[in-house]
Amino acid sequence: MVYANGTDLTMFQFDNDLTFAAFFLNADRKIYGRYGTLPSPRSGVAGVSQRGFIAAMQGALELHRAYPSNEASLADKRGPKSPVAVPEDFDDLVEYQNRIEWSTRAVSRSCMHCHQIGSARFQHYRYRKQPVPENVLFPWPMPTALGLVLDVDRVAHVQRVEEDSIGKRAGLEPGDDIVELAGQPILSIADIQWVLHTANDPCRIAAVVHRGEQRVELELDLPRGFRRPRDGIPFRWTDRHLSLGRVSGLGIGVRLRDLTDDERREAGIPKDRLAIVEASGGGRRFGRGSLTLEPGDTVVAIDGFDDRMSESDVYAHCLQKHAPGDVVKLTVMRGGKRIELRATLR
Repeated sequence: MVYANGTDLTMFQFDNDLTFAAFFLNADRKIYGRYGTLPSPRSGVAGVSQRGFIAAMQGALELHRAYPSNEASLADKRGPKSPVAVPEDFDDLVEYQNRIEWSTRAVSRSCMHCHQIGSARFQHYRYRKQPVPENVLFPWPMPTALGLVLDVDRVAHVQRVEEDSIGKRAGLEPGDDIVELAGQPILSIADIQWVLHTANDPCRIAAVVHRGEQRVELELDLPRGFRRPRDGIPFRWTDRHLSLGRVSGLGIGVRLRDLTDDERREAGIPKDRLAIVEASGGGRRFGRGSLTLEPGDTVVAIDGFDDRMSESDVYAHCLQKHAPGDVVKLTVMRGGKRIELRATLR
């Protein structure tokens, strides 16, 4: 399928920012697994490889040989019903038809791209002034959300486990092969992303790993907000509504960063309190109208909340607690004084 027009969105749920995604299906439409992952620039890990794809296909054939005795374990491979049946039913995509106009010179204009679905899904909630679900704001978490770096050439082989991470606390070790997660057989990194994408927030999920010749059962404790990146929001086409320095959409118009512990000590701000600044130094518009953050401004409260927040926490607050047109109240330290500002969300 080289275009998104007419896609069954209840059947085909995948990371819409991919340029390549694969589903392994039984003829009765039972999903064995998925393949396709964005590269991870911070970890230096590629997204896909021929060896990894072959390994996933071989795993799918093993599941197929065991079918239908393993049918129950595949039930959650298909997600909840989509808000709309096909992309053309989203508000932002009504201009498209369920097919491409191959016979005209308007092929490019009639071809819907996959990334448009992700953006339209986000806007679906904003247009209705509904809170944007966590997995729409931060879709398809990478295994790095668990503190894991996996081998792209294998099914789900753990290369590294970060200290003080969800995976470390659960007991995962380098060399482990993750074979089940939340009761689902795992064929790829994308399968792990699928489990994290559809998991409740917070929740506990069971994991089964092969550690050498041993089968080891573990439990991962996913805290509230586990999907949210802690060190800045990575670029995704669908995440343009979060990367507000790149494109309008929310009405905050800046990239934010949390002050480091050293900067906090210098400013006299405790580690557990809010202290965010404009990432490029300030002086850009924060919201619609004349409001700007000036160089040196530090936001120390949002709507009266002063708990420590990351950039993703701030955007989640704005998108889940406010509708378009609402006013967000900011408390800013400027020149040693606290001042109150207001920003209107688009």
